[in-house]
Amino acid sequence: MATAEQIMSLIRSHTRDDREHFYTVALQIASCEARKGHKTFADDIRKAFKSDTPTAKSKQVTIPDDMKDVLALCAPDAFRNQLVLGDVNKKRVERIMHEYVQQEVLRQHGLSNRRKILLAGPPGTGKTMTAGVLANTLRLPMVAVRLDMILSRYMGESSAKLHQVFEYIANNRALYLFDEFDTLGGERGGNDIGEMRRVLNTLLLCIEQDKSESLLVAATNKPNMLDRAIFRRFDDCIEYTMPDKDGISQIIRNSLSTFLTEDIAVDSVARSYEKMSCADVVSACHDAVKIALLEGKKQVTQLILEQSFAERSAAIKLQE
Repeated sequence: MATAEQIMSLIRSHTRDDREHFYTVALQIASCEARKGHKTFADDIRKAFKSDTPTAKSKQVTIPDDMKDVLALCAPDAFRNQLVLGDVNKKRVERIMHEYVQQEVLRQHGLSNRRKILLAGPPGTGKTMTAGVLANTLRLPMVAVRLDMILSRYMGESSAKLHQVFEYIANNRALYLFDEFDTLGGERGGNDIGEMRRVLNTLLLCIEQDKSESLLVAATNKPNMLDRAIFRRFDDCIEYTMPDKDGISQIIRNSLSTFLTEDIAVDSVARSYEKMSCADVVSACHDAVKIALLEGKKQVTQLILEQSFAERSAAIKLQE
């Protein structure tokens, strides 16, 4: 059965009206019960939530066969309580969601909600997770736009393919993630080949003319490589940075959730790995949970957590 901490976590989530965390803890309980051999009970828990998950009411979209190489449906598993941002960026993301929900109010006064968002910053700082949180919270399907495929496979007809993509966007409301946006949004220079310049001009035009109800989220690790004209096409541009010690501590607590014990020195671990990205912190925490479970433990220990972070840090150094 559920542990005392899991029950308390469910209660706290309910009192805060935090549906995402409530849902996460409930699924953790289901997983624990399944591991104990209580498969029927675990399935009952999952079925109880199946019709009311954060994305259950999303209108699903279907990718046509001739576009499956450039568009891909995603299944985001990021929830609002898992997203750790600075106060300024958190308010800006919240404003995007609030404007989307209240877009009809804005429309009545001749205004439109923020729909075209550019997220810029180093890898692993939460850009893709932000897109997932927006999709889950707003109950929108999430579709990845593969710009690299448009450029490589359709060289010579890339502009036509971009027009096809934006026509699809206009007719299928969803959140569209343009990852590695600098692939097509690079600075226009005199040495560019004619095709690349035509593709970029087409991209700028398509973004500017898009009047759909979809959210367009572009993410880049290299904002300095983007053509200056790109920035004017977006309603909001948010800069992401590496998390500080407090941010890492919060990510650890969010990621470990009910596997965390009060005697673990979270802040000490955060200080030791202050330069680690959000994505690497999450991966280290998940590694710690897996080690604990496979060792038959119900919670993560200090030793396991430090071991996981040390291993992740060593792996990062190999990539440098």
